[in-house]
Amino acid sequence: MKNQKSANRKDVIHHLLNDIWILKQENPKLYYFARDLQLDLRQFFSKTFCFGLIATDNVIKLEKKPLSVSQVRPQKGTGFNHTSNYVFLCLILSFLEGKHNEQQFSLEEVSKFVFATYPSEVPISWKGKRGLRNRQSLVRALEYAVEMRLIESIDEKISDFIDNSEHDALMEKTSHSLYLMRSLPFDVKKWNSLEEMDKFISHDSVETLKREHRVMRRLLFEPVVYFDELPSDEVDYIRKNTHLIEEAIEENTHYVVERYQNAILLVKHDRDNAESLYPFEENMMHKLSLSFCSNVRMDIDVEKVLMKAPIVLRMSVSEVDRMLIQMREKDGYKWSKEFQDETITVIRQRLYAFMTKWKFAETESESTLVLREGAFRLIGAFTEE
Repeated sequence: MKNQKSANRKDVIHHLLNDIWILKQENPKLYYFARDLQLDLRQFFSKTFCFGLIATDNVIKLEKKPLSVSQVRPQKGTGFNHTSNYVFLCLILSFLEGKHNEQQFSLEEVSKFVFATYPSEVPISWKGKRGLRNRQSLVRALEYAVEMRLIESIDEKISDFIDNSEHDALMEKTSHSLYLMRSLPFDVKKWNSLEEMDKFISHDSVETLKREHRVMRRLLFEPVVYFDELPSDEVDYIRKNTHLIEEAIEENTHYVVERYQNAILLVKHDRDNAESLYPFEENMMHKLSLSFCSNVRMDIDVEKVLMKAPIVLRMSVSEVDRMLIQMREKDGYKWSKEFQDETITVIRQRLYAFMTKWKFAETESESTLVLREGAFRLIGAFTEE
């Protein structure tokens, strides 16, 4: 019974770390279990990450605050494919702030509000072919709001607005939208760029958070944490307290801590659909990067690279292309059709972007790929399947 309770507690913590929230309406069993553990969860998240926990009659949400803008994770499953989707969602949330719970409103009201508040000198249009993309974006944002239970669709299909700019539908606000948004202790309008805002948030995190909380947040939000990117006090904490980090993570979550010479990261051996983990065996880019790292390992003296500081390997464009050509000649028939038809130049560019995103590499210039320590921990090969 004790082991079962511990496993369930880990499941609750995992959901809170990886999902936006736990809704009673969607998962009452998990919700009530989390409510029973409310005091324990508050203490764990406060002590480990300095995160706050919101618990109401309908929702339980962990306030996950990253150390920088770059650590913000895009929400999976939105179906958003354009900036306007996110802009419209923000405007919908702003619209909902002016409504009380269970208040009904029409799609026409939403479209008028978005038209009036859209942040552009050029007014948006809903009419004709020119407005088609805008109608598609608004519908996508509204349907996501329904999926997240921020609003409920009462009458008429929202999606019919795509083909008919005169179409209307009835919706209703729920109590959940209040908890999706978070008030910021500063005015975002005072910055001229995302870089300026990121610089402020990063500096503020260093000034206001204890070093152990900064370290734990980095582990949660970054694929790999490299010591040479950290302030000296955080490096000192990791080196002296790895056992405390392992204890906090492994006794309370489904993750395992891996510590290397110049890096530390979280690893999970079992995947669920809600997670964004590397590698994902059904993704061709994941397979390609694994194979690429394996080929690099076979092509160089890895131990020699790992012995020096910093632990990096610089590869020129010609070296990367040669490696990709060899991989294509050997295993190209196992690649997806998209990659089989693509040029080596495009594949290289996509590989650069992908490995940089996962912090296995960085691009020093357009002509140089710098493999980092994390890349030398990867190995994989294409199978006949």
